[in-house]
Parts: sequence; structure tokens; C-alpha cells
Amino acid sequence: MRRRANHRLGLFDAFLIKENHIIASGSVRQAVEKAFWLHPDVPVEVEVESLDELDEALKAGADIIMLDNFTLT
Repeated sequence: MRRRANHRLGLFDAFLIKENHIIASGSVRQAVEKAFWLHPDVPVEVEVESLDELDEALKAGADIIMLDNFTLT
């Protein structure tokens, strides 16, 4: 059986970029870049809703990517 653990304890130990942050920043890339600019040593997690957002998060260097209501069709 695979052991499970939380990857974040709270809002203090990693950025969690969600849809409202992406809208406010203008794009996934800009939201991730701003997070890294603010605190380069803090992990950045992004919630994406499409393949385009997934690609953008990967290219921006997000540490963790969550797939929210994600479909491939």
C-alpha cells in the first residue's frame, strides 16, 4: 500500500495559485513568475483547468500542478 502525506501544511509554506490569481495576474506564466520573484525559495503549486494552462504552468517552472475538473476531450 502506498503511504500518503500532505505536500503542504498551510498557506505559509508554499504558493497556491488558483483561477482568481491567474485572472488577476493575466496568465499562468505571469502568476508563477511573480511568485518566484517574491519568494524564490518557496515552492509554487498551480491549479490548472486545461491542457493550455498545463503547458503554460510546466513552461513557467511550477513545482506542483493540480488538475482541476480536467478532461482530455
